[in-house]
Amino acid sequence: MGLRFATMNAVHSVVRLLGVWTVAALVSGGLAPWVRGQDSGGVGVDFSNREQVEAARKDAVVRALRWLKDHQSPDGSWAPQHKDAMTGLCLLAFLAHGETPDSAEFGETIQTGSQWLANYMVGRSAVENEGRGYGHGIAAYALCEALALTKLPMYKFAVDNALNIIVQGQQRGGGFDYNFAKGERWDLSVSAWQFQALRAGQAGGSSVPGLAEAARKGVEFIKKTTYANGRFGYCSPGSGSWAMTGAGTACLQIFGEGASEEAQTALKGIREGYKPEWNDVAEYATHTHPSYEWYYMSQVLCNSGAEGVEEWYKLFAPILIRSQRTDGHWYCPGAQTTVWAWDSYFSTAMNCLSLDRPSRILATYRAADETPKAETPAPQAP
Repeated sequence: MGLRFATMNAVHSVVRLLGVWTVAALVSGGLAPWVRGQDSGGVGVDFSNREQVEAARKDAVVRALRWLKDHQSPDGSWAPQHKDAMTGLCLLAFLAHGETPDSAEFGETIQTGSQWLANYMVGRSAVENEGRGYGHGIAAYALCEALALTKLPMYKFAVDNALNIIVQGQQRGGGFDYNFAKGERWDLSVSAWQFQALRAGQAGGSSVPGLAEAARKGVEFIKKTTYANGRFGYCSPGSGSWAMTGAGTACLQIFGEGASEEAQTALKGIREGYKPEWNDVAEYATHTHPSYEWYYMSQVLCNSGAEGVEEWYKLFAPILIRSQRTDGHWYCPGAQTTVWAWDSYFSTAMNCLSLDRPSRILATYRAADETPKAETPAPQAP
């Protein structure tokens, strides 16, 4: 089984997620060798037994990290295309597991990956973003989390430059668009990565001018511009996919607004109407790449308190563990016919992040966990 696209529209939809309209080059020789094989995750696991599920979850994460380690480029980056985004996501997967440059098994992987990303970010400007803003936000987020977790000064200059670009690239209304354009159009998918970077920068103690104001404007943008009728929109109010509703909700949660009416209404809708599935015949449209969707939905549930974590274990642990390949990677399901050279990196990093969300290691995760939940409101003054 390989990653298969049925239509050119489906091809564009997934490629568009990374901000590129041109069709990516196929892996030389057809299917990438790691796509072949059999699904093996969860064999023998009783998914009603929490101890077995937890052991399988941890094992799946380690196997995924080992696959990413084995497929890192010699220069420290990942993937043949969209290196800024892919390297950022892969680095985040290691950081979310608590790995640092001092880690015994993955230390060198993180050292070379973060150094590549830091070198890439130094001297960058908004107009140089080949990923239409996606890549910058993801790379900035990873660097901010690396600084917050390790406190190593080697990241500070790159983090400051990355955050400055985001602060300067924010629209008057608080959102972001492709290439940090300042027009009327806004894009929640692009914006969400900038917001995660901003929050990680705050959590890491960044002193970049305008950071707090950019975060405040971001919250207002999510609430007043993207939200309508219990959902968050991609580029018009309330019009987005499940992934966009997850993105809007998760961003409010990490900014301390998880108890807001908008976040709580969206959370209620997610709990009542959303269920993850592995569908090998579906044609996934824009922002419905399963790994992308599961990433935000995992955050939303785990950010919502103990009840949400239990919901995550029931909904996401089985599907993520069972769909992992024998060598530790994942691919995108669906009605596709070709394999894109970056997808296994993307799917593996994103699914690894989803599986590790209950661990609460990243600074943005801890920020959401420290936010009072709607179920336990603060006492009211008499």
